[in-house]
Amino acid sequence: MTWSKLDIINLAFNVLNKSSVNTLSDSGEFSDSADRAFDMLLPAELAVQSWRFATKVQQLSVLVAPPDLARWTYQLQLPADYLAAVQIFPRIGYQIYKDKVYCNHNNVVLEYRYVPKTTDLPAYFVHYFVLKLAAWFANAVANDDNLAKGIEGKANFELQKALFTDSQSHPIPAMGNNPITQVRGGWGDWGSWRTGGSY
Repeated sequence: MTWSKLDIINLAFNVLNKSSVNTLSDSGEFSDSADRAFDMLLPAELAVQSWRFATKVQQLSVLVAPPDLARWTYQLQLPADYLAAVQIFPRIGYQIYKDKVYCNHNNVVLEYRYVPKTTDLPAYFVHYFVLKLAAWFANAVANDDNLAKGIEGKANFELQKALFTDSQSHPIPAMGNNPITQVRGGWGDWGSWRTGGSY
């Protein structure tokens, strides 16, 4: 199933026992505030968490003009839909200023977060974000702190569930053959220690 911006806002309205609207324009002050809040809160929420569904990998374009900082050799253009950096390849030193990356390599790939189309948002995120919006509406528009706190608590619970679900698309690799996981000497002979054998 896909959701539009209007669908998500209406779901947030319903959490507050407010009737749905057919359009966000000419539907009153509350709808106008909801429209602007959505545009502010969605990128903010996507930027502060490592959502895999909102992550891209892209080769950066090198700009012809040299950087105006002596420390760096190249300046590269950030993607137009860039929201927040995750990591850069190869693993090098870099700095981001405005819409550019400054570094000493000219072959750079950036993993970054962006704002997907609303219709591409997964259900687990929409469930959380609806509650986040409703809590914001309750506090900023309805001016009901108690209601806002109650919904915020539910939103935080759904956030943890959503982050867990989202993380399944990027599993943590097994440690494998790592000195930290290899216990030597008697402590490695766990069976002997448990049964009173020598260790």
